[in-house]
Amino acid sequence: MTKWIKLHNSGDFDVVTAISMMGASVKTCDNPIGLYGSGIKYAMAQCLRHNISLKVADNGKLYTLAGQDKEFRGEQFVNVALKTKTGKMHVTGITSDFGQEDWNDPWFVFREFYSNMLDEKGTLEIVDGVQVSETGVDVFLPYAIFEEYVENLEDYFATKCWKMKSGSGRVYKRGVWVGTLATDPGLDFQADTVEITETRTMNQDSAWKRLISEIEEWYPVVALTEILKRKDCWNLLSRLWISERGTKALNQALVSVFGKNYILCPNVDWIVKDAEEVYGRTPVILPDDWTIPKSGLQTMADIAGNIIFRDATKEEAAIITKAIKALAWMNDVPKRNGERYPLSLSDMQIKVLKTDENCGGLAKTGTPEIGINSKVITGDYQELVQTIMHECIHAITGEGDYTRGFPAFMERALASMSV
Repeated sequence: MTKWIKLHNSGDFDVVTAISMMGASVKTCDNPIGLYGSGIKYAMAQCLRHNISLKVADNGKLYTLAGQDKEFRGEQFVNVALKTKTGKMHVTGITSDFGQEDWNDPWFVFREFYSNMLDEKGTLEIVDGVQVSETGVDVFLPYAIFEEYVENLEDYFATKCWKMKSGSGRVYKRGVWVGTLATDPGLDFQADTVEITETRTMNQDSAWKRLISEIEEWYPVVALTEILKRKDCWNLLSRLWISERGTKALNQALVSVFGKNYILCPNVDWIVKDAEEVYGRTPVILPDDWTIPKSGLQTMADIAGNIIFRDATKEEAAIITKAIKALAWMNDVPKRNGERYPLSLSDMQIKVLKTDENCGGLAKTGTPEIGINSKVITGDYQELVQTIMHECIHAITGEGDYTRGFPAFMERALASMSV
């Protein structure tokens, strides 16, 4: 026996009149899925074109979808009709060509009839044979053709009480799936303002714009987290506007994806290398054209400006003083043009790192403040001298490890000692 999908609602509804009207909706529920009554007509025409069986019952009276030939200006057409058990035909003005250019997916048929059932607060059941109810409206669809949608309803229909959640790029409007984003951002979302085509499927560009607007409206951590997980979606980041209020959510998302030691870096090799090897952080290189507030996020500039120092102990100070004396020659190194640097070795304020930054030493950019790891101070003396020299060159020249000005200082120092 043939299995059918039975969609039932208890409303008082004149099916014959309804199929003859276009652009009218008489649904009594708030915020219905369907609005203009055209979707069912498209679906009926599609069923007729594709030989999909369709039966409708109105208060126990059963009708079967049928077609009636009609000639118009020398052309042959097939009009959509409903046929009673006695063979009487109720013919509409709609032909089987209605929507033939793009209404060709079985999903469209199921979506229209199931959505109508939801609007009418009806029920779905799988039945063996056509079992007509005495009251209300029944729609019968062949189970074999629409099995995918019935067995996976949660993928195609959703409640209307959520906006965004982890998912696979599925987009919903009024609780109905209208398409999937071409690139998976790890999110499902729904918005009544997503633009849809005549087939009630979404416009891709409109869906992306709507997703961006939804994120900018309330900065959901889940959305930012899922996008950060997928580099093929990072082009989306450059289209997002993150306000000062949104940085808290962005920071949470960055920590979730990259860990609490993440650090935002420009796409410069030596800075990225320093972030990882010198500071022991996880470098994150975001799209260059994504403008985001700096406050509330961990950046390379913040590290250099927020190093916590402590004063050296008496024992540590004695070792540092000895090392500074060994480096006295640094006071005499001139700039390339013979001028003096604004800072010299004698200006340096050598202290001890109060926290473990996983490095031998750090220099505060643009200042004479230098911090040395306590383990280096009390460890190998040659390593200590080398570390202080290295950090002092940073402070004196204002140069980074991999810029030309850093080795140039040492070249001039060696040249001065050689003449």
